[in-house]
Order: sequence, then structure tokens, then C-alpha cells
Amino acid sequence: MKATQMLHDLGQSLWLDNITRDLLDSGTLKRYIDELSVTGLTSNPTIFDHAIKNSVSYDAAIRQKVKEGKAGEPLFFELALEDLTRAADLFRPIWDKSNGVDGWVSLEVSPLLAYDTASTLAAARELGAIAVRYPKPVAEYEASPPPDAAALGIRIGIIAREETGDAWTAARARFPEERKGQLTHQLAMKVSDSEWHKQLSKLGETATAEDQPYWMAPFENYKTFCPYLVGSYDRVADEIARYVGVGYRTIILDVPASPEELEHIGVVCERAAERVTS
Repeated sequence: MKATQMLHDLGQSLWLDNITRDLLDSGTLKRYIDELSVTGLTSNPTIFDHAIKNSVSYDAAIRQKVKEGKAGEPLFFELALEDLTRAADLFRPIWDKSNGVDGWVSLEVSPLLAYDTASTLAAARELGAIAVRYPKPVAEYEASPPPDAAALGIRIGIIAREETGDAWTAARARFPEERKGQLTHQLAMKVSDSEWHKQLSKLGETATAEDQPYWMAPFENYKTFCPYLVGSYDRVADEIARYVGVGYRTIILDVPASPEELEHIGVVCERAAERVTS
């Protein structure tokens, strides 16, 4: 058995961080899917920039689009979306089989939109993408519901057990305090241009009590880049239902530590769904 298949069987999703028209035309991407258990793909403008300038495969399409009056970024992203659409078709059986958990392709917006939130969100919607937010504690949204919540996704991690104490024991075992990680985090925050990361860093100064499920220690120890919800199945399910209650419809989970951890998360999701639909 291939190592990639073994990872897949353990619950790991292997995504390719690359795409070119040559990968598609030659059948290489399909072979990666069939033989190496690749189940998704990420891309960004830099990847496509290298793909286009290092291959003649795009030349005919570029000439045709120029005749149609297209140029610059509109032409560039049209080429990118053509490739991603073909890739998405190859991953569609995986998407169907996993009920939408896997089988995705992604594309980042233009780096020229940095520091322009409104234009970035508009570009993401035009590409058919969902912008992802690292959420604050849900109580802050309940006080002032975000008007754009339905158009956004939130990324969180979950560690839950039947009993709250057991959940915190598992959480601290997975993410122990580490001075090296804390120093790396502090250095990264000094040079980061991410407003969300700076906001999360400030939240971490107060979100530490075990009576609250919102936990920032993994972020502060430079182990992950999103908040975690920790507690009993019911307590964490309540929090998830509250995020849905303020308008969020897409929740992206941080990678669980093991297949067993994913089963615990499944219990939370089932109970959260019961709360949302009741």
C-alpha cells in the first residue's frame, strides 16, 4: 500500500498546492487522484503566474481572449477559472462521496487587493469563493450581529468530550504551553500585516478561563491559526448553534488530531444540528 493511501485511510486529506494546464492536459492530475489519493487542490495568483509564463499551453487561449478585448487581471483570472473548473470536475466524485467534506479546489484573490477589505470580499464573491474569518467569541456577535455573516465562513477547532474536565485534559495534552512557540507567535505578530491575527492575539489575553469554551492557547503557542472551542459535547454544540444563530452558515474545522478526535467532533456536530433545527 502506498504511503499516501495509508495517510488517506487514517483520515488525512492530501491536497495538491499547484495547478497547471499541462497537469490537466497530460492526465497527471487525474493520476494523482486515482493513484496517490489526492483529494483536493489549492492555488493562488503566483502559482498561475508561473504556470502561464512557463508553458505554451495557454498561448492559444490568451490570443483568443485578447481578440475578444480582454486583458490584464480579467484575462488572467478567466484562464485560472478554466483550469480550476476542469480540476473541480475531476474532484467531483470525491466531493459527492464525502458529502462535501473533501474534493474542493481553491483560489486566492489578487494580492493587489491587500488592505482593501470591501474589494477583497467583492472579488471573492465574483470568483464564487467564500471568505473565511477567524471568529471572535460568539457573545460579541450576538451583541451586534454581523450583516455579512451568511456570505462568510468561520474557521475553528473543536476538542470535546462528554465531560468538560476530560475535554480540557485532552486539549492541554494536544496543545501544551511552549515558550518557544509563544516567542515565535509574539515575533510573528510584530511583523504581521493581518488585522485578524492581531485581533485574535488581543483576544487571547482574556479568553483563558475554563468556564468559557473559547480557547486561544493553540494560537498563542503558534500551533495553529484559529481559536478552539473546548468543553463538553453539549457546551460546544451550544456555541456552534449560537454562531449559526447570528448568521454564519459555513464552518471550516481545523485539522483534528486523529480519526478518534474526529468522532468526538461528529458528536458535537450532531447535537449542534439538533439545536439549530429544533
